[in-house]
Amino acid sequence: MALDSAILMEDEPSAITVDSSESEKYWYERWKLFNRLSLNLMRLMMAESMKPLMPKTEKARKFLQKIKECSQSD
Repeated sequence: MALDSAILMEDEPSAITVDSSESEKYWYERWKLFNRLSLNLMRLMMAESMKPLMPKTEKARKFLQKIKECSQSD
């Protein structure tokens, strides 16, 4: 799983439950890590003047969609 996988995946992995397998737990934890890293990297690279305009979100994919919407608005 690469750093950009949190953005490329259509849906996040299902949340961990008591019945989750070790594999499911592993991939969910990896997704959470990569999502957080991707989100922080995008926020870090964003111009300071744009940061206050961006809505708060916890998902990198949603954040990227918001950037796209803002950049295409008139």
